Amino acid sequence: MNTKSRVGVTGLELLQNTKEYLRSLLEQEVPDTVLTQAWEEFYAVYNELIRRFVITQGMKGIDIDDCIQEVWAETAQRLVNFHRPLDRPGLRSWLYTLVRSKSADLMRRKMKQPQKQFEDAEAIEQLSIDQSSDPVVQMESEWNDVLAKTLLDHVQTLVSEKNFAVLKMRTMEGKRVTEVAEALDLTPEQVRYRHHRVLQRLKAQKAVFTGDNFGPLED
Repeated sequence: MNTKSRVGVTGLELLQNTKEYLRSLLEQEVPDTVLTQAWEEFYAVYNELIRRFVITQGMKGIDIDDCIQEVWAETAQRLVNFHRPLDRPGLRSWLYTLVRSKSADLMRRKMKQPQKQFEDAEAIEQLSIDQSSDPVVQMESEWNDVLAKTLLDHVQTLVSEKNFAVLKMRTMEGKRVTEVAEALDLTPEQVRYRHHRVLQRLKAQKAVFTGDNFGPLED
């Protein structure tokens, strides 16, 4: 499924179809093509995000892939029972908690091995320090950092070099419209229009990652 079709399906629809796919497997039924494609799309959307997030938990080398595998195995078992809460971030919070739990379990298992490495002990120590802070504030801060970097990397592949430069200069560097226009040889109106369009694209991709319903892009 290409990127254009991915944007056409809202995050909530993707999540629901993915849950139905997993439910079919658990009930030993054969999922139809739509549900199978939903699972493939869900995996494609979230796998890189989960990988980045595992790395923020101190995983290194082959432990990264081991942890990701455990996260997906748990997701396949538990996602069917996921219900989006009204007072919390929802799917991203659920996945964050799962990644954090699996990474901590993996490091604790390695600490019990006779040939444990110093870097594992260092990672456990850092994990303990992190958990001593406010978990809600920390969770949102770390997740948003990873999500923002992932979204920017992805959107950069979808828009022109000049349009991404507009986004970077206006949103990330805080430059004025007139400064961007002069630097990129555009009119102020063109800068405003391009910035708006790229922000729309960014919001649409964020909806795919977080499960929020964004709706179609504006014409």
